[in-house]
Amino acid sequence: MTLPILYVKDSDNIVTLTFNSEGQRVNTLNDEMRDCLISTIERVVREKDSIAGVIFASAKSTFFAGGDLNYLYQLKAEDAGQLFDQIAVVKHAFRQLETLGKPVVAAINGSAVGGGFELALACHHRICIDDPKTQLGLPEASLGLLPGLGGVVRMNLLLGLIESQPYLQTGKLFNPTHGFKAGMVDQLVADSTALMQAARSWILSGPDAIQPWDRDGYQVPGGRPGVPELDAWIATAMDTLRTKTKGCYPAPEMILSSSIEGMKVDFEQADLIETRGFIELVTGSVAKNMIGTFWFQLNSLKAEAGRSTSIDSVRVSKSVLRDSGAIPDELFTQRLNAVYAAQRQALQDEGQDIFSIETGALSAGFPLGPDLACSEFLQSATPILSKNIPLQDVKDRLLFSLALESVRMLQEGVLDDVRVGNVDSVIRMCFPRWTGGVFQFLNQYGLSKAVDRALELAGQYGERFAPPLLLVKKAQQSEQF
Repeated sequence: MTLPILYVKDSDNIVTLTFNSEGQRVNTLNDEMRDCLISTIERVVREKDSIAGVIFASAKSTFFAGGDLNYLYQLKAEDAGQLFDQIAVVKHAFRQLETLGKPVVAAINGSAVGGGFELALACHHRICIDDPKTQLGLPEASLGLLPGLGGVVRMNLLLGLIESQPYLQTGKLFNPTHGFKAGMVDQLVADSTALMQAARSWILSGPDAIQPWDRDGYQVPGGRPGVPELDAWIATAMDTLRTKTKGCYPAPEMILSSSIEGMKVDFEQADLIETRGFIELVTGSVAKNMIGTFWFQLNSLKAEAGRSTSIDSVRVSKSVLRDSGAIPDELFTQRLNAVYAAQRQALQDEGQDIFSIETGALSAGFPLGPDLACSEFLQSATPILSKNIPLQDVKDRLLFSLALESVRMLQEGVLDDVRVGNVDSVIRMCFPRWTGGVFQFLNQYGLSKAVDRALELAGQYGERFAPPLLLVKKAQQSEQF
């Protein structure tokens, strides 16, 4: 069987390590690749005295697409110890690279995201073909995760605590030109031939093969905690973030706290903080919801619609769902919009003011509350609900009204694909992203518990919350949508 990394040393003693996962469109950090990468780096360490430098390259049209989401999606809390050990081995290998004493170059021929970009950050020099279609960065937060192979630590050290956060907290991707201007890419070239020539030339120029943060006296941009200006930013950063997330999205908060705490300690301790944060997120329900819907279900829909599954699949065009033919007349979205409007009116009719309704919607994780006019104001307002209906009831009424109506449409045959219901409810209906969509909301809530909660709501607020027969049947049979 062909190894996923080809090891070649040339006459100048430059070692080129070429990624080429057999049978895969892109290179990913699956078990085979991980084991091969670790053993290959160990070989480089053993042979370093006879090596002039190392180039990481790719035989595919992209450089490296990151972690194996199939594996990560299956992880449970009881797998934490095993995962910690696996991450520690990879991180140790990355650290061996950057402390090798020999120049290491990432020759980035195409998109490098997630773990692929984290590997590039562990290299001393990053050269990239200047193609505007190439995507670089760390999109983990868009799937409820944080970069867990040193990405948080190295981005903070490279850019500074404040400047790194937009890339880390939102999963913001960027092209090579942006990366070069921001200091995350060191050199741009025109094509693959120039890429390998530039990588070899840099190594042969005899550079000082040491990371900036490993140099004596290195000053992190913007400083570390203890600098008055940075401390002033830190003092309000978490509150500002929670105003945006409403506590529904743990990944940005974990990224921020891991970043702040990591900047107070040395590299190794910061690396441990990052690992613990990653494990907590990857075994949590929000990441499961988001990965399941916005990676697996969305990509399967795109494949059925005849579209390629891009690396940045979580930001798909809304037309994908329509092209799949899974939504007749878009009736699904129309009915959900009508139900949402009706629930808003019902709350008002029961004496709730607009402020109370909007607060409940935002607290549930809806991007905008039902009344768009006052949502911008409410983003920074102090939540105050009228005494008639508890906050949790307002939140549940908005969430359950849409989820239950979706089950009714599935039961009636108006909707024939759970995947479409999940993805479309978030992309076009703005159902809270953290839930993974209307059906995944019920799955993660627990169908039996959802039936009980629906019955409670029906008893208090009317038969519109009565659980549909399909939901009851699945709950009784211990099934999921």
